[in-house]
Amino acid sequence: MESNNIYYQIIHLLDECVNLLPNDELEEMRSLVNSNERGVAVENLCTQLHEYSVVLTPSQMNAITSICVSLGIDSSYWKVLKSNQ
Repeated sequence: MESNNIYYQIIHLLDECVNLLPNDELEEMRSLVNSNERGVAVENLCTQLHEYSVVLTPSQMNAITSICVSLGIDSSYWKVLKSNQ
């Protein structure tokens, strides 16, 4: 059940980024999520958000942090996003 919850959290977060990142990047991340490469997808998402200097809402930042912690992703991926805020 936890795995499905993370899946939907990531998909929801990607949906929220539709106007923030290029569609081809988002489609690649969705493909990774659907291929059970969720950690890689989230690492890529964090990297792209940072590279495009995207300013996230507090809710989006909390979601990314929660997902990263749940997946055991190195904190450097999500902490760097705070510099965009």
